[in-house]
Amino acid sequence: MRTLYKMPYEGKPVLGKVIDRPNRFVVIAEVEGREVSCYLANPGRLWELIYPGADVLLTPSSGKTDYTALAARTFRGEVVPLHTHRANDLTAATVDAGLLPGHGGARVLRREVTVGESRFDFLLQEDGKELYAEVKCCTLFAGRGAYFPDAPSKRAVRHLRHLCAMSRRGIKTALLISVNSAVPQWFAPDWHTDPEFARALMECQSHVEIIPMGFQWNDDLSVSPHVKPLPVKLETVRRHMGGGGYCLVVVAAQDGFRCVLQRSADLDGELKRWKRRGSLLPDFAEKLCGEGRLIALVPFRTSRFHDDELRSRIDVLLDEKLTGEAGLLVGKFSQNPMRRPPFTAMILNERFERYDENFALE
Repeated sequence: MRTLYKMPYEGKPVLGKVIDRPNRFVVIAEVEGREVSCYLANPGRLWELIYPGADVLLTPSSGKTDYTALAARTFRGEVVPLHTHRANDLTAATVDAGLLPGHGGARVLRREVTVGESRFDFLLQEDGKELYAEVKCCTLFAGRGAYFPDAPSKRAVRHLRHLCAMSRRGIKTALLISVNSAVPQWFAPDWHTDPEFARALMECQSHVEIIPMGFQWNDDLSVSPHVKPLPVKLETVRRHMGGGGYCLVVVAAQDGFRCVLQRSADLDGELKRWKRRGSLLPDFAEKLCGEGRLIALVPFRTSRFHDDELRSRIDVLLDEKLTGEAGLLVGKFSQNPMRRPPFTAMILNERFERYDENFALE
């Protein structure tokens, strides 16, 4: 077997260059010198994949947009699928081929199975026993790890807790993480972005079987037949899941983009204040929000404060370097930094790559 799965599409994929992403489900791209609209079947933030100039593979659409986005290329040149609806098809192919890690004898009984108020992706059977499985699609890779989710997901938390409750009643359950790269060496929850999911995973790991599996996608959008089981790493996450850390804020102002770096022992509280834009914000921050538009709130959850190191990493990217009192600094970009790969790379490094050695030692 040379190919485990191949994503369906019409004709040959068309190469496009990202211009903009006006909302979660639409990308504007350039194809052969003309501007086209593309449907994006992925609600994730995808900062490291969808940015101006990024390569995307497209197929003609029969809907309201000109094309549908199939895949993108990472900073490392890997092809990563963007169409989350295809994750279940890949999972079904994996089960049918006997390659589901730890469950080589499983088969698919049903897809889209309703249990109470939840609908799970699969009901599997192995050795006469049923296994309820939910699939989550992972496209966030940094350093040597893979992380999920890249945007807060109440649905993922709800599914995981429901699977856990079923398991406590004697029903076999599993969370399948479809990692769309063969490079990562481990999987962990993105505790910076969705601490609730990270907490749920730590609480449920002894009840729900967590099965992360890496897949190698090729340029023709086929998947190689080798499935790479990945260990789940949680100790490093647990150590840095306290209440403290840094809040990196980007605000679009009249004269550019302001960058605020704030250190806090109550990071969730600071994030809520920024979202509310209320009177609890410092005067200058309230003024910034009043004059401009909040572009991004980027939390760095950590038990190790390292102001000087983090400040220097951000300063090299700024047009006007960070100034202010310790723990509350402001700088300026001339362009939206969230659309610049070096800024995204800094975020990934600060959130994940700095902990590579800790994860590796678990």
